Amino acid sequence: MFFKTSAFYFFYFSSVGIQVIFLADILKNIGYSPYLVGIVFAMPGIMKFVLPFLFIRMRITKFQLYFYQVLFILASTSLYFTIENFYLLLISISVIAFCSGVLLPLVDSISMQVFGSGRYGKTRLWGSIGFILIGLFLGEVLSGYFLALHCYLLCTIMIVLFSYLCIDDEHLVLPKYDFNSKITSRINQNNFWISIFLLQVSFGAMYGFFTIYERSFGVSLSTISYFWTVAVVCEIVMLNYQSSVLKRFDLLSLIKFCIGVTVIRWFILYLYPASEILVYLSQGLHAFSFALFLSASLAYLHKYYHNKNLVQMFFQGIVFGLGSFVGFYLFGLLYGRELFLYAAIIAFVSFVVLAYQKKETHLKKDIDV
Repeated sequence: MFFKTSAFYFFYFSSVGIQVIFLADILKNIGYSPYLVGIVFAMPGIMKFVLPFLFIRMRITKFQLYFYQVLFILASTSLYFTIENFYLLLISISVIAFCSGVLLPLVDSISMQVFGSGRYGKTRLWGSIGFILIGLFLGEVLSGYFLALHCYLLCTIMIVLFSYLCIDDEHLVLPKYDFNSKITSRINQNNFWISIFLLQVSFGAMYGFFTIYERSFGVSLSTISYFWTVAVVCEIVMLNYQSSVLKRFDLLSLIKFCIGVTVIRWFILYLYPASEILVYLSQGLHAFSFALFLSASLAYLHKYYHNKNLVQMFFQGIVFGLGSFVGFYLFGLLYGRELFLYAAIIAFVSFVVLAYQKKETHLKKDIDV
């Protein structure tokens, strides 16, 4: 199982690397404005947000899984024909987001249940390795968008293969779930959900516009790929050694610390965007603002929620779905020299909101799924 989940993460986050590092620059070169780039990046967030609500009373069957996997490959293939048409591209990107939004939470949940929070980090770090390798490769050789599309389609095919191998019948079934009588009683965790939502909104500046932001200061694409490499190398180190950290410290306190580090990270990028040394330093903080934050948040949710598959999908939907949608759209509108100042302000509000979350809250008393 470790090999299958690791291979899934490797190719999944290789495809994410293509999107995060290169897509905005590709679209800008084609003629897209920052506002349109923001919309392209934002639309998948809506798909990821609605997924948990679609599956509240549905069960994923093997036939449905096969259909989503085939649709995933077809949508990735369609990018060759839709990338230069804004509206058609939105359809392709949204379908891709829908299909990947079904597969990733299920594999994540399997990994957490099979390996625990510690070994989850070790299998998840292969995704970071994939992100690095695709970034370094395309950063040196990319001159048009066809090579990026070739790599993306290959990654999609491998994602489908290893997701099929990872998900068996036992893990595939999501139980029926009464939204109105169960989830809405989760009042005492509002601060947590609002905080992680706001933090992901702030990440819209990084994941959507960091490449073209740095390019506007004369930084080369290959150097930007090195920036991302440093970030992900630090992420790998954290994922590899985070187990003792997660066991030693209170999870909620760790999440607060990571959000505070993120505020500092965005301020550095705002104040010194042309300083390679300080940009490398800010990227090194990715170990805390993403890697440790993600693992601590997942461990926090798995500690209190019985239905781990469903809460995993809600985490993906609220954080990487709605949060990403708002972040990409907002920063598409606000794109400019103050981009990361706005991101820092939003991350600071996230920190303040989480500061009022009570540690003694126990979700087991509020929800039974």
